[in-house]
Amino acid sequence: MQQKTLLFITGLLISMLGMAQQNTESVFVFQGNIDVGNSGEKFSHYFAKGDQVEIEFSTEKDKDLKSVAFSKMNGEKLWDLEDKPSGNQKIQIKEEGVYTLKLEGKFLGSRLVRLDISRTPDSPAKRLLNTAWEMEQFYDSALVEYQIDSVIGGYNDTVVGIDTFEIFDRYLYQKIPAFDTEKQLLGQYGAHKSQAAAYRLKNEKVTSLPTKDAFFDHYYRTLNSKMGGKSHWDLARIGVTAGAMFLSPAGAFAANGAMGVVGPQPGNEPVQYFMSYDKSDINRVKEIYSPSGKAKNFVNMLANKDQLNEGDLTFDQKGKVTNLYFKDSGWPASDWLIIANPDRAQAKNTKLSAGTVWGAPVYNRVMAEKTFYRLKKTKVNRSKMKYTRKSVPVRVQD
Repeated sequence: MQQKTLLFITGLLISMLGMAQQNTESVFVFQGNIDVGNSGEKFSHYFAKGDQVEIEFSTEKDKDLKSVAFSKMNGEKLWDLEDKPSGNQKIQIKEEGVYTLKLEGKFLGSRLVRLDISRTPDSPAKRLLNTAWEMEQFYDSALVEYQIDSVIGGYNDTVVGIDTFEIFDRYLYQKIPAFDTEKQLLGQYGAHKSQAAAYRLKNEKVTSLPTKDAFFDHYYRTLNSKMGGKSHWDLARIGVTAGAMFLSPAGAFAANGAMGVVGPQPGNEPVQYFMSYDKSDINRVKEIYSPSGKAKNFVNMLANKDQLNEGDLTFDQKGKVTNLYFKDSGWPASDWLIIANPDRAQAKNTKLSAGTVWGAPVYNRVMAEKTFYRLKKTKVNRSKMKYTRKSVPVRVQD
């Protein structure tokens, strides 16, 4: 009887030892073939304290990997290799947490790698540990103490200082002419192509800022026409008064509401004008108002036409005026002002001007006395709760 009992106990111990050995055998965490390029591949797992992690790898055709490293989550390396085609390493885990294995390839090509990662727990109870993990967020609180200034009444002393201020006074305006000229236009029976003239409305002189704080106010142009020869220039310079120009707008001419005829027109003295986009219109107008009115001298333009007329021009405005005053808050749409003498025999004296008016602000600099009162203050202690969001790795529960 005693012999049978002894045999039973011996068998039970052997069976328990076998089960314990079985429960502490290694468990594969990863097995497989992977492609490792120069950007690398990572494998992160949650291991328990006391685990023995075994890493075994080998490359196809025995090609070196740039590096293999096994690290804690904070970046501390527990093991690494460089320029090796294979390796086998056992690592003892001394602290529970997340660990990462990183493999990096060489050059531009990838490496086919056979990789085995396994763990051997230090007790049977840890054999079925789930190595998957995730980041868990939480808020940590702490009491923060600080101080503030508190006024307790009255003041210690006063401080007197001087401050400088700039106060707007007025605007100053400056006229910058694009041109200011006098020109005699012959009648149509006069010398060939002396019946017209052209002026450019915009150039660098009128489009550049006079000063850095200047602003564009308006664009202007004027035209006065008087019959006669050179002796009549005094009449041409007189023109009409500003009051007469604004009080007597003529209804005979208006183009798009932008321009108007102002002032009287004695003696049938108007000139023809065109606002043109095209520089070549200068030659066309000269040809139209020449003695012949033919296009034969007008090279490379409208070669197949025997007669030119105003329909062959590129313009946005035209008219016959004696005195013209124009003011626009914007830049002229056309680049050229062309004037011509429609009279066959009588010459016309013209006076023209155009340009821009710019404004700039003027400031007066003043100085003022400024008094500061230094209030009596004391420090008062305060405290508040400060909350900080943190993240920690946690194992995924089964």
